[in-house]
Amino acid sequence: MVRNRPLHCVLYGLLLIFSAISVVTAETDIPAQYSEEEIQEYKVNFQRNAQVVLRTLDLWAKSWVYLNIENYLSCYSPDFKGKGFSTAKAWQNNRRKRFAAQKDIELSISELEVLATANNTFIVTFTQAYKSDTYSDKTRKEIRLKYIDEKWLITAEKVLKSL
Repeated sequence: MVRNRPLHCVLYGLLLIFSAISVVTAETDIPAQYSEEEIQEYKVNFQRNAQVVLRTLDLWAKSWVYLNIENYLSCYSPDFKGKGFSTAKAWQNNRRKRFAAQKDIELSISELEVLATANNTFIVTFTQAYKSDTYSDKTRKEIRLKYIDEKWLITAEKVLKSL
């Protein structure tokens, strides 16, 4: 099943755009022995979880734009290390320093694709355009979120390619 719907959010002169969202679940992910009622419940739960996952991604992006480090870090699993870091604490300290050094950030997120996988995990793939007073880039990015302690949290992220 594929659902496309736009979601726009204007942030005090900065435009953060979630557009062309594709929420995908393969029918093969639903066990064959499920009754029609169980299949419908599965689909409803998938849609609810996908919406919460997108709200987590929205909080992550807004926290980044507003340089709210506590909200930003709260979107990540407590043991998230980040590429090139040996501990979560080292990655968090690095993010704190980088946030403190920033002034203005513009962030645009588009072409989202949301995929549910096994083990209470969602994979969100999107195009990210980032611009600050010192750096800018445009990349295709993948973020994995897992249901941990009654919240959807980022457990992995990677740049798939520079655009």
